[in-house]
Order: sequence, then structure tokens, then C-alpha cells
Amino acid sequence: PGDIIGKGGLEQYYDEYLRGRPGYKKVIVDSRGRVQSELETVPPQSGQDLVTTIDLDLQMTAEDQLAKSVTKRGVVGAMDPNNGEILAMASAPSFDPNIFVKGASTPEGRKQIAEYWKDETRPLLNRAIQGRYPPGSTWKIPESVGALQEGAITVAHSNMLCGGGITIGNKLTRCMGNHGSPPLDTAITRSCDGYYYRLGLKMGIEGIIKMVETFGFDKRSGIDLPNEKVPQTPKTWMKYVVKHEGKWSDIRTVYASIGQDTVVVTPISMLRAVSSVGMRGKEYIPHFLKEFRPIAAVGEDGDPNYIPAPNVIELQPAQWELVLKGMWGVVNAGGTAGSIRIPGFDIAGKTGTAQVAEVGKDTGKNKDHSWFVSFAPAYKPEMSVIALIENSGFGAANAAPAVKAMYESYLSRRDG
Repeated sequence: PGDIIGKGGLEQYYDEYLRGRPGYKKVIVDSRGRVQSELETVPPQSGQDLVTTIDLDLQMTAEDQLAKSVTKRGVVGAMDPNNGEILAMASAPSFDPNIFVKGASTPEGRKQIAEYWKDETRPLLNRAIQGRYPPGSTWKIPESVGALQEGAITVAHSNMLCGGGITIGNKLTRCMGNHGSPPLDTAITRSCDGYYYRLGLKMGIEGIIKMVETFGFDKRSGIDLPNEKVPQTPKTWMKYVVKHEGKWSDIRTVYASIGQDTVVVTPISMLRAVSSVGMRGKEYIPHFLKEFRPIAAVGEDGDPNYIPAPNVIELQPAQWELVLKGMWGVVNAGGTAGSIRIPGFDIAGKTGTAQVAEVGKDTGKNKDHSWFVSFAPAYKPEMSVIALIENSGFGAANAAPAVKAMYESYLSRRDG
């Protein structure tokens, strides 16, 4: 009684290391409870100090970008793709954790806590690890890797028809343009939906599910925070859809190929997946723990400072280069996010504009989610950044500028 314990976030996840252990004495007492002798004395152990990976300047920039955003709801996060260290993670709207520590015993505090629970914008939700959103065209990056792995396309023969869209049965699903018959890198740069409709059908739903498993979209990322949600994908929905609809239809595969319908992911899972592309297949577990002081006992089992080796996604060098060329073009060669180009610091990225309602109803609260996921420099990444601005419209217009601000903050300090 009276101990302060972690009930959320890093304080909950690492509570046993932060809290320490109480001391005690083992004594012999008489029938009246008077100590007669001491058998054993164990001194208390103070908790360890946790050093996080957070970069304060980047964290403040992330929070500032969300505060300036159209809806003031979303996520901005940054990670070192070389080891998985989280440099910034902001989720908005947020809340004051001190209310739960100091105010729960007062009428004012209890009122504020009740307001948090009733707030429709869900300030208590950590959107980075608990928010599940359709990823839209950001999904095309892991899908491209999956298609190359499975041989649905090759470096030499990656062209596929756009056709302005595709007709399945009597339903026409459009592309935003008519891109001819582009190769993979151009399809990424121009975000050609028609290309990916046909690529998804060529991979088949089994190929898409295999890609989901390759990038770990069927499990938690492993980040050192409690209550992380698992993305939901065609792998999740397959049995349900077949049971209620009799089969998995081609139109569902078409929708899944552009990150819609049966696909929702957490921002942290998408940041991890796309960061691995910049690292040519090395997919690290995202984490906030830099070290404990004093250093804990050495060894994998008992050492909280131990960082597991990355998951390795196999692809030939020329295949990685093709995907990277497309992502580089998004910002630097007339692609969908050319407005955020930084001369001398090439960003590789992908925009995403994800529908949350059918056409005609996609306004106001149902407006599209805006995504941008990236790493830079394109061919030797130092940092990866993701932004998701809820219900704000085009990815290039809303999420991408927030990402640019993060890189500018990073460069301003790196270059003095």
C-alpha cells in the first residue's frame, strides 16, 4: 500500500525495473508481537533509471505538426531504421497523465477523467499503436515487395496495364489517372491504382496473405508499450468472408490491393514495414528503451537492454533498387509528393489517401485519411518518418508536409 506503480505506457511495461523492490526483515516475535531476534535482513533495492530513445526536438516538432493539422487528430512518428529506436511518437488529441496520478481523489480530477472517457475524439487512445486505419496507397510498398518475392512480376518485366481502372463483373473501379502500361517504379511514383488492381489479382489473395505474413502485419510489432493492437488484413477476414459470402471474390482482392476494405493497420506496423524497405530487408522491432542505469545483468533472458536481431526479408539487390527508385521518384521525380522535396537530402516515400466511406459520403467526419510514410536519405536511411492525419483528405496535401517538417528539424540540428 502506498507504492507508486506503472499503469500505462513505458511506466507499465517496465514497472518491475523502475519500481525496485522493498526490503524486509525476517524476525522471531513472542506471543505479544515483540521482536526477540532477527533472522535475516534484506535491504531495499532502488529502481533503475530508464533512458529512452526519444529525441526531444523531434518529439516537440511532431506534436507541433499535429496541433497545426487540419483536424488535429492523428499520428506523427519517427524511427531510426538502423536499429528500431523510436525518436518521436505523437498521438493527438492527447491527455494529461498527471490528472490520473494527482486528481483522481478530487471532484475536479474525477470530472476531468470522466470527460476524457466521454470525448468522441478519444484522447486516451494511443493512435500510433492502437488506432487501426485503412492504409490506402502506402500498402503498395509492401505489396510491391511481395509481388517481386513471389514472381508475379520481375525486374525485367514489371509493366502492367493501368487502363484507367478495372471492371470486375459490372463494377468499374477507377484509377485517379490513365497511366498506360507503367513499370513498377513508375506505378509507385505515380500511385497508379489500375496497376495494383491487376497486380493484386495476379498475386491472388493467397499471395497478398503471404506478404502480410512476411512483413508481420498479422501480429504486433513488438514495441515496448502495453495494449498494442494487431492489424486486420485478408488473413484475418478470410474465414469470415468465405463463411458468409460463400467465397472470396475478385473485387475484394482488388480492394485489398490498394489497402482498403479488409485492410486496416496501425501506424507503427506500417512505419516498421516501410523502414525495412529502406534497410533492404532488415526489419527491426521498434522500441523506446535506450538503456537502464545501472546496466542490468548481461544476457538475453534477464537483460532488458537486449535488442533482438532484425527479421530479414529476402529480395535480390536489383529488386530492392526497383522499389526504392519508385519511392525516390514520389518526392524527387515528379511523383505525388514533389512539394516536399529537400535539395541535398533525398526523401523516399509514399503518399496514401484512404477512403473511410463510399464516394459521395466522403465528406466531413467521413473524409479520407491522409498518409505519408518515408525514410531519408533514400539510399542510406538515417531516419524514417510517418504521418497520419485523420479525415483530412489527400496524403500529399496534409500528411506529407508534416513529414517534411520532421526532416527539417532533424537536419537543422544534424548540420548545425
